[in-house]
Parts: sequence; C-alpha cells; structure tokens
Amino acid sequence: MLFIEICKRRRNKKNELLSEANLYEGQDILLHYLAIEDGQTMSELAGKVCVQAATLSTMIRRMEANGLIRKEADQHDKRAHRIYFTPKGREVQALTCRIWNDLDKRTLKGLSADEKKLLDQLLKKVLKNLA
Repeated sequence: MLFIEICKRRRNKKNELLSEANLYEGQDILLHYLAIEDGQTMSELAGKVCVQAATLSTMIRRMEANGLIRKEADQHDKRAHRIYFTPKGREVQALTCRIWNDLDKRTLKGLSADEKKLLDQLLKKVLKNLA
C-alpha cells in the first residue's frame, strides 16, 4: 500500500505541475518521445506512450490546437501521419524536463547519495520482476 500511495502522490504532484504549463497527463511523455525522435508516426507514439489510438488522437488534437506539435501526412505512406515539434513544443518539452527534475529532487529530498543508489537498485529489481 505504501508503494501505491507514493506512486499516486507523485503522479498527482506531477499533474499539478504540468497543469501550470497547460499540459494534461501523458502529454509530457509524448513530448519526451518526440524529443528522442521527431517525426514519429502516430502508431509508433501510441506504442511508446502506452495508450490506445483513440486516446492518442485526442491528445494529438489538443496538442496541435495548443501549437505544441504539427501533424503531417507521411511522404511514403499517405495513410500514416507523422508528428513533429513546433518551436513552442520544444520550449514546453524543455519545461517538462525541468518539472521532472524538480519532482525527482522533491521525491528524493533528505536521502543520502548511498540511499539514492540503493533505492535505484531496488526499484530496478522491482521493475524487472514486473517485466
């Protein structure tokens, strides 16, 4: 239960901080994957963001309306669309990185370097168990 409560509080705090940047839950993740590789297809992004195609379509429409991304038909496959950053989207993505870093600092506040290292090792084991 403690782990669930930590996850819930961290998610709520992240969403609170993202709302100040006019972002909804999940949009930060989409921006993150575009920062890694701009111009991905919607199906590629849906798999990485772990959402259904309909959910991604809604997310894309909102982000496009807010000027964060642009959607273009794929040059080789007219049925597919590729998603690209706009300059505003790049700025907001940089802001999301700062939000994530701030949240990490808040989350780990008061832990020593050794405790942070141990926590990292333990969480990697937990993640591996769930893979």
